[in-house]
Amino acid sequence: MGTPNYGRAVDKRSGATGRASIRTKNLPMTPKRFAECLASLRWTTIDLTSALQCQLAWIEAMESGQAEIPEDLACWLESLAKFHEAAGIPIRYRDLAQF
Repeated sequence: MGTPNYGRAVDKRSGATGRASIRTKNLPMTPKRFAECLASLRWTTIDLTSALQCQLAWIEAMESGQAEIPEDLACWLESLAKFHEAAGIPIRYRDLAQF
């Protein structure tokens, strides 16, 4: 099963030509997906706080579900996480001891 598209939900409806028309609707990012994105990026809440130059308490509130995750932040994190997941990690450097 694929990763949910938290930036947009797709509602397909049949048009007169039989083709599907697409309507988008924003879905809020869940705290669980927020944590998954951070884990995929190998970021802690402190790393995200540093990147955004914001208050750690706000990041922790989003992580715990006490604050809503803004749509633009959710889309940004989702994009970064998807790219990071797709790019993968090079494995040829594992156990590299010579330098």
